Amino acid sequence: MKEFLIKSKGGDKVATNICSRSRRNFVKPKVIQEQYQISKTQVYKILKMPEFEECIKKVGEGCIRIDQDKFYEISEQVFY
Repeated sequence: MKEFLIKSKGGDKVATNICSRSRRNFVKPKVIQEQYQISKTQVYKILKMPEFEECIKKVGEGCIRIDQDKFYEISEQVFY
């Protein structure tokens, strides 16, 4: 990660380069379903597996979003 030194009155501070960080891409389960051509039930069965807990983010009471990159990474390790 690139860091820059910023001089200020209080002393030197280190600032993280905003460009070096990437945003995580969260999608609905339907996107995963269409991408991998599997049923909605199968998507939710996969997400119930303990390995996939870290790629799920709850939104509201009944909605979830899936970190698409993390899902792909974990599914490669589990299924291949």
